[in-house]
Amino acid sequence: MAPSSRIRRGGPRAALTSVAGQTSSALLYLLQPGETFGGGVVPDLFGSAFDPDAGIWSRAPRVERRQLSLRRDHAEPLTLRLTDGDVSILDRRTRAAWRSPAGRGPVRLYPSGYLERNDQSLRTIGRDGDSGLGGSGEVAGLDLGVHHPRSGLEFVAGAPLWRSRGFDAGRSSGWGLRLDPRGGWRVQVSHASHASGQAITGRAGDDPLDMALDLKTHVLALAAEADLGGRIVLRGGWRTFGISARNTVTDAPIYDTKPDGDGGTRSVGLRFAATDRHDLVYRYGRADLGAGADIFQGGERFGHLSRLDVEIETHAAGWRWRPGPRRALQVDYSRSHVEAASRLRVESWPFTSLVVDFLGQSRIFRGELDLVIRRLGLSGSFASGRVDARAGLAYFDIEPEARLASWRPVIFGVGVDDLEISELDVENLGLLSVMLDMGVDLDRVRLEVQAQQFVWADADKRETGGADPGDPPDDPTPAPRGGWFGGTWLRAAFRIEY
Repeated sequence: MAPSSRIRRGGPRAALTSVAGQTSSALLYLLQPGETFGGGVVPDLFGSAFDPDAGIWSRAPRVERRQLSLRRDHAEPLTLRLTDGDVSILDRRTRAAWRSPAGRGPVRLYPSGYLERNDQSLRTIGRDGDSGLGGSGEVAGLDLGVHHPRSGLEFVAGAPLWRSRGFDAGRSSGWGLRLDPRGGWRVQVSHASHASGQAITGRAGDDPLDMALDLKTHVLALAAEADLGGRIVLRGGWRTFGISARNTVTDAPIYDTKPDGDGGTRSVGLRFAATDRHDLVYRYGRADLGAGADIFQGGERFGHLSRLDVEIETHAAGWRWRPGPRRALQVDYSRSHVEAASRLRVESWPFTSLVVDFLGQSRIFRGELDLVIRRLGLSGSFASGRVDARAGLAYFDIEPEARLASWRPVIFGVGVDDLEISELDVENLGLLSVMLDMGVDLDRVRLEVQAQQFVWADADKRETGGADPGDPPDDPTPAPRGGWFGGTWLRAAFRIEY
């Protein structure tokens, strides 16, 4: 059989957009002017790893009174209207928490508890029909903070007490130890482990699709900060993490995944107080990830992700002006470079005999991504009486390059037949995002509303030579145009002290 090949630019869009959509919830948080908002995924450029609401320390903060709180997050990073009918993603989280101070001696205790629910859904529309995945889950747990004010020593530990067998709510067990002796320097170390058992239901066209995703992740992080004379603050951070399978694969008639990988991040920063009202900051960060995975159906392997490599490098700088004790204006700029490559082999034996598979009836996929993101942000905050607010704008200039190739080995796993290559036809993407955060204090009650939304987008397409006359259209059905625009993140929160 003579090898055949097809090269497509701009299609099939659903395949490329669906892969990007798997991480779009996190990317949505990255591409927002507020940064600290959006679930705290990215720390504020002028913030610190030693802030009370940073990382694991937010799980048992030092409060003065008992608190009850309720929070609702709603994220729609991608919608059918935004992606011309390719992909939609909906992520909703609800969290109730209780916090209390305890102990009046030299050692202070801060116990807390929480109950959280998470609902997520992913829908794709392609040549093979309408497909989707979705799930929900709950988790409850306890955290405890211990603080010795005289020595500046603080310890935090927590663990989930119960979790449902559903889509994981995203909480983990862990501990943190911090030393802040008020001598111009401070250091901390933390460790977190996450064991998630996710049962995801969905469909691929007209066929049901049930998946089990059992992951175990662990993260070890170190951070240090030094104040040099009150004007210059140096910061550094290091983090390493690993991913592995939590359970053994069963012979149940579902799709199982068995991942394995590791990576790490490194960051350095400099903050300079030029005057009492002006601050300058610079940060550099780098992240690396290497991973693989096996895919099983009914206990038998039919897919192997032999390679997934991701590298991210970021430079960021900012200026902040504080004209008053409760007012601030901030301008910042960042440039991030993302490189990713993957290789996946899918056996066709769930649908053909082993003899046919041995003769080459499997398919190999190889994907590459190169992404440059430039961001310019402007934000301001003020407070008057019991009301505080923050508003911001951010413009993004994104240069993406994505390529997905697939082929069938001719025989014995070698050779190339039925080669298909899809390339993203977007050369440049411009986005404008707005953010608004408002809070009201009513005696011992606080109400908060936060919103972030992309309000403008413009894409420049690459010039192509046109599709192969023998290729079928990428999307034979009209793309749904109704519904919400997408690129949305909302939060409503309520807290009462008693």
